[in-house]
Amino acid sequence: MRVEFRLTMPKVGSWNGKWSGEGENYVIYKNLPKSKCLWLGLKTTVDKRTWVYDFGDGWMANVSARLYPTPFKRQKSDGFCGYEWMVDNIIKFGCPRYDCNIGGYRPLHIFERTKEFDNRKKGDEFQCIRCGEKLKIGEGNFDWITIEMDK
Repeated sequence: MRVEFRLTMPKVGSWNGKWSGEGENYVIYKNLPKSKCLWLGLKTTVDKRTWVYDFGDGWMANVSARLYPTPFKRQKSDGFCGYEWMVDNIIKFGCPRYDCNIGGYRPLHIFERTKEFDNRKKGDEFQCIRCGEKLKIGEGNFDWITIEMDK
């Protein structure tokens, strides 16, 4: 499946508050297996995921991803401004940082949306389809999303 990753800088720490790359089309296209797209929370072309990387010095990068619709026609890309490593880390670890599960970053778990899940109570246990871990909803320090699986 074709995934479009797009880079923006919503927070700019320069002396004049401007980013020299503003207005450029920083985009990367990757062909990923369906299982990896689901792992990232992308099921349909309507789904969009966003990751934020705060450099801690006044700069903040935003990487968004979406499934690219077919027929596929690439837009002109201005590269990724040297931040390709963020996309590599998102694909590999699920977040732009290689150490996303330490330092206050919360892991993302993905659960199948079922009637049982919709009627969940705090403490009910469900298995993450991304990592296979069994987790209790409302307990622990993690973020989660649900997706509907094809029958």
